[in-house]
Amino acid sequence: MEACPRDVLVLEPAVHKVIVRCYSPQPGKIVKSVCSVGCIACGICEKVCPVDAITQEDNLAYIDPNICIECGICASNCPVDTITDDELPRTTVLISDACNGCGICEKICPYEAAHGELKELHTIDSQRCTGCGLCPPRCPVDAITFTGPKAVTIGDSPRTEE
Repeated sequence: MEACPRDVLVLEPAVHKVIVRCYSPQPGKIVKSVCSVGCIACGICEKVCPVDAITQEDNLAYIDPNICIECGICASNCPVDTITDDELPRTTVLISDACNGCGICEKICPYEAAHGELKELHTIDSQRCTGCGLCPPRCPVDAITFTGPKAVTIGDSPRTEE
């Protein structure tokens, strides 16, 4: 960080998994001529952030760590890979038999990974699920859980759709 001649690197705490890799305040065209991961201030990350944790200031994306839920949606949509997601590979989620088919998971999933008929058991398409974490806390019957390292047991026999 101290060796950077342009002073565009910022030290981020290790607990932050979703970060902006370059903090050059130059306009997109200029920054891309000298930095392969420079922010072009396209605003996509700000638009896709489900919790409004990202703002654009001085040609840069800023992620507020007090708001960010580190879902990784901004990183997966960044066209120039300025935002990285160190949580990759992410875990996916499972829906157990406790699902009442309310459809909330389907409505809030930005990747259209959750689906099912109203009042019937929903499933998660593991090919589409990024493990962003938006659906488990919204499930009114605690039927959604993470797989892998974040796994917790809630409900009965978790299911995924291959």
